[in-house]
Amino acid sequence: YDELGGSEYYRIVHNRLGANVPVVRWDQERGMVYGVIDSINDGLVVAAHDISNGGMLVTLAEMLIGGNIDGKYGAEVDISLAGSDLRRDKVLFSESSGYLLEVPQQNASQFERLMESYGVIPRYIGDVVSNPRLVAYDGGQLVNLHLDDMKTVWATGLKDALR
Repeated sequence: YDELGGSEYYRIVHNRLGANVPVVRWDQERGMVYGVIDSINDGLVVAAHDISNGGMLVTLAEMLIGGNIDGKYGAEVDISLAGSDLRRDKVLFSESSGYLLEVPQQNASQFERLMESYGVIPRYIGDVVSNPRLVAYDGGQLVNLHLDDMKTVWATGLKDALR
């Protein structure tokens, strides 16, 4: 959704607050939460992260540089597969509620059926890859970042900001 009001993206890139803050859609939220919990409990999901501050792109970056993965793998995503008619920046940085899940191919059909039983239509947007980069496409390449560079910026951000 076009919900970037109060987002870091608007603050940093556009130097403004923005107008459209995320709205809680209770029925949709309930379906997502129960579907994600059941998917994890059923062993269908390898990794999961909620989309919140920073939107989908930041969530994906956090998944790649944190936890057990620790920069060993990368991701290639095609945001046109997200099924949105929003501008690219809004698809990447909208803070609307949602989840990014890593589901192995062999679990995809069962995962989709489970999520659909809760009224949630999951979207495949890309793959985990062995190359430690975050790459996003939408017709052309939008982002291509090495995970070592992302980790350095993340780890030194506060120190650099305080200088």
